[in-house]
Amino acid sequence: MRTSKTENEKRVLAVFKMLLAGAKRADIVQYASSSRGWRVVPRTADGYIRKARDRFLEASKVDREEEYGKARERLEDLYAMNLKAGDLRAAHAVLSDTAELLGLYPAKVSKQEHTGAGGGPIQLERVMDDVELSERLRLALVPGGEGIPLPPPDEAATGGN
Repeated sequence: MRTSKTENEKRVLAVFKMLLAGAKRADIVQYASSSRGWRVVPRTADGYIRKARDRFLEASKVDREEEYGKARERLEDLYAMNLKAGDLRAAHAVLSDTAELLGLYPAKVSKQEHTGAGGGPIQLERVMDDVELSERLRLALVPGGEGIPLPPPDEAATGGN
């Protein structure tokens, strides 16, 4: 026997709430096929689950501007209610949230400091590339050690500064 659209909608809504509460497929199928449930086969229960999951996908599609507007209006309402109730601390908190939402505060800066072994400075090691290494070896092997001197590795890294 086919269920009416209204009954089908009620079942999908019930499954939606079960999923929201953390129910697994096996739990829903067991309930749906039992005498407490709707006495349906697992395939029908899977259809309800699929339709309920589609609702989650729909709920995830957010209109950012609309949600921003709702948030602002809700904050305005909360501010007015707190002032009317004489709760200045809560009104101030709402003002802070509103200012943050509007981007009126400077960006929060997160500073992270890193240290080397034992809390000391980080030791950097400069590795020579193949061209520099070959040139240094060539100069070292030239009889008399003459040639164009290359700067020490730490000077080469900073450009002599």
